[in-house]
Amino acid sequence: MKIVKSHLIAFTLILLSISGVSSCTEHYSTKINLNAEYMAFISNARTKSEIFAFRRLLVKNNLANLVDIKQLLRQGTDWKKIREPAYALPPRKFWPRILRTLTVLKKEIIPVLGEIEVLSGFRTTRYNRRAKGTRSSKHLVFAALDIKPKDKITRRELHKRLLEIWRTKGRRYQLGLGLYSGTRFHIDTARYRKW
Repeated sequence: MKIVKSHLIAFTLILLSISGVSSCTEHYSTKINLNAEYMAFISNARTKSEIFAFRRLLVKNNLANLVDIKQLLRQGTDWKKIREPAYALPPRKFWPRILRTLTVLKKEIIPVLGEIEVLSGFRTTRYNRRAKGTRSSKHLVFAALDIKPKDKITRRELHKRLLEIWRTKGRRYQLGLGLYSGTRFHIDTARYRKW
């Protein structure tokens, strides 16, 4: 098992060096860990099959190329600290719920902010509890995303742009908007509200 894991890490390092990942040690280390976690996550044939089925749903709804699919399956950024898997597969019954949230991302958020990174998509009940998420978190039903813009933007400007979207178009989508520290934010399409 150790040999397989070391080969997986070596292979991941090669892939990351080819893809031009930053040489910053901390960033590099995090990327390696996340990629190794994802490779382990998809090593199960059933999981891989479900991911392909989920991708087909995204393609059918013209939502496949917004963000890397593995970002949607990422539970959060504190997975190591709380000792939970970095990735989880939502039950099929929840898949339609993320479509509406991705539509908001495609039509309203990305045109205003540019490229984004999803930091948290679906969460298991256990992950959510250990991460101290609310019991009614919309991540549990795959209707929410925690996001950060990839382009440089001040917190003030980010909030201004997001609040404008929320005020003018939020009711139409039942948009929930959470503004967090730095440039992180939350969107869901479960109920019109903000915090």
